[in-house]
Amino acid sequence: MLSGTSGVSVASDVTLKLTRDDGAFTFNRNLSGAGAVQINPHSVSGAASLGVTLSGDSTGFTGQMTLLAPVTGTCRLTSVTPANLGGATIAVESGAQVYTVLNATYGNAITIAGTGFADSAANIGALRLENGSNWADWLRLAHRYRAGDPEFDRQRLVERRRARRHAANGRRWRAAGKRRAGHGAKQCEHRNARLERF
Repeated sequence: MLSGTSGVSVASDVTLKLTRDDGAFTFNRNLSGAGAVQINPHSVSGAASLGVTLSGDSTGFTGQMTLLAPVTGTCRLTSVTPANLGGATIAVESGAQVYTVLNATYGNAITIAGTGFADSAANIGALRLENGSNWADWLRLAHRYRAGDPEFDRQRLVERRRARRHAANGRRWRAAGKRRAGHGAKQCEHRNARLERF
């Protein structure tokens, strides 16, 4: 049982589950250790969208923090600061979201999946960066996803176009020992074959 002010040390072989059947909640303790923390305010069917607040200083925590896929609806960590996440590696499952504060830099590796938290209009992303904030570590995309930051979506489009250009360039590479119509590459012995760009 936790005392009124105690922190929580999560050992490397331990999983701490912060869940509620169906309701928003706040966890105000300081986390430390290298274990696993799993968060889910929707562990049974219920309300549409719920928030979870982590208000403790978890700079001593270096384990895995997972926002579990809710049974129904969507959920998110609300106004989470870098200190709230500490040194955790973050996983955001389908139907969940990390929602940052203003003007903060986050140094956590993160994996996101799905289309994230839903407000009254639509699903608004699995990672939502407030103005002036940036995510400075690795971001891994698992399956379909949606990012709530327009700049992130713009960069995604740029990277997809770049990948298509690289693929097209790769198709122009041919073995010099094979004749290609319009290029007149001389045939050569297999043992002397090499790659050239036409």
